[in-house]
Amino acid sequence: MRIFFWGQIKEECRGDLTGIIYVNPPDQVYYPSIHQMNSDPLIDLTGIRAASYPISRLYIGISKEAGNRLLASTQDRKVDEVNLRDLDDLIAVQYFVRNDINSAKPKRVILESTEEGYTVV
Repeated sequence: MRIFFWGQIKEECRGDLTGIIYVNPPDQVYYPSIHQMNSDPLIDLTGIRAASYPISRLYIGISKEAGNRLLASTQDRKVDEVNLRDLDDLIAVQYFVRNDINSAKPKRVILESTEEGYTVV
């Protein structure tokens, strides 16, 4: 499982949603979904249910548009048909995708206080 969150998400892909891609083990098919942070379905998918349906990717703090790309790239597709690194490249900052110290680091990450916590601006 790889997790990309807030400041690791490309600026144009940032939002207040969480994208999750999990695998249905019997048929080895990806099932992606998008949820509001702290929603009951997200808590269920990342909690005990993750023991039966392994999580491949978690993108925390994405926009609806980025979530739609996630859905279009993985919905009902077999694990061996999808390269998740390609999806990572679309959504996450290159520095964090490739773990390459020579890649451009984000210039800055700004957090703004909200009633629920913090959000990346």
